[in-house]
Amino acid sequence: MTDRTTGVRWTRNFILAIVTSSFMGMIFYLLMTTMAFYAVERFQATESLAGLASSAFIIGSGPVV
Repeated sequence: MTDRTTGVRWTRNFILAIVTSSFMGMIFYLLMTTMAFYAVERFQATESLAGLASSAFIIGSGPVV
């Protein structure tokens, strides 16, 4: 069995990628949780239609995220 050489894994670019990905995920989650409330308040939509609009946005953005 050979011994593999381990390199540094926590590089500056790796940490930056983790922070950026976490920030984008947090923004996406905050948008999803407020979208239904916004649709109900701004457009006087029913709760089921607001949920449908939020679901459509999640499904539509699935390939992007």
